[in-house]
Amino acid sequence: NIALVKLYLFYFLGIVGFLYFKHIYSLFLFSFVFVLVLVLKKKLQTNTSILKSNSISSKLLIAMYLVFFSLGYSNAYLYKTDLHPKHFSEIEKTKKLDFVKVKLTEYPIEKENSFKANAEVLSLRDGEKIITLKGQIICYFSKDESVKKLKDGDIFYIRNSIQKIEEPKNPNEFDYKKYLSYKNISHQVYLREDDYQIVSKGNNVFSSFLNTVKQKLQTIINENINQEDERSVASALLLGNRNFISDDILKSFSNTGSTHVLAVSGLHVGLFYSIISFSFSWLKRFKHLKILHPII
Repeated sequence: NIALVKLYLFYFLGIVGFLYFKHIYSLFLFSFVFVLVLVLKKKLQTNTSILKSNSISSKLLIAMYLVFFSLGYSNAYLYKTDLHPKHFSEIEKTKKLDFVKVKLTEYPIEKENSFKANAEVLSLRDGEKIITLKGQIICYFSKDESVKKLKDGDIFYIRNSIQKIEEPKNPNEFDYKKYLSYKNISHQVYLREDDYQIVSKGNNVFSSFLNTVKQKLQTIINENINQEDERSVASALLLGNRNFISDDILKSFSNTGSTHVLAVSGLHVGLFYSIISFSFSWLKRFKHLKILHPII
């Protein structure tokens, strides 16, 4: 009988309602939820409902449920940028996406045959006209030395056409397209050295420092772990880098329901913090040293 759980349930229904009943179909789902709430209200009045509340009137309770359902639906709608009228997929229907300005949102990661990085689409040049766009794409770069100089925040023009990510061709195959759609990514582009022109360089000093540290740690892992599978899992566990994990290893983790272990999650950070906090707890005993504990 926890009120927050009840409210979250309707918030969750709002998100699910958007995922499966977009646009006009959502009205039917909303009607279904409204009828459901009315049924619960009837049970509330007969004192047999688990949603019984002594401090809140039934009308206010129903209003709160509907508000949280709407919040869940609205939040999912705002998150899905591909529904925005300025999303590049809408412009794609009338114009060719072959001279687009994009901004890297991460450092290029080296893969087996290319470099990979996510990018945000900014605008499209149509003759002398600049059209503002929204959306995200995956950029695959050929293995050139110039790619290693690219970094988070770099802005450049793409001369190649942006392509839709294809659906799986085999039955029961992992739906990579659907997986990326939840990350607001539906298109990709392959770029050689002559296919893009840098407009401006990113100047995020903090991000550059973190990436330098991450690359140094990745080098240490590569030098000390010879086995490819073990090295890829170590990179995922310690650095959150899952790009080197083979499909077979990833499938094994997925089948056992432990894929979340391969990401640096709040649990990892919490455990790491707890270990450090406990290890240096002795500093609290000293008047002039206890300030070091929160600093560390």
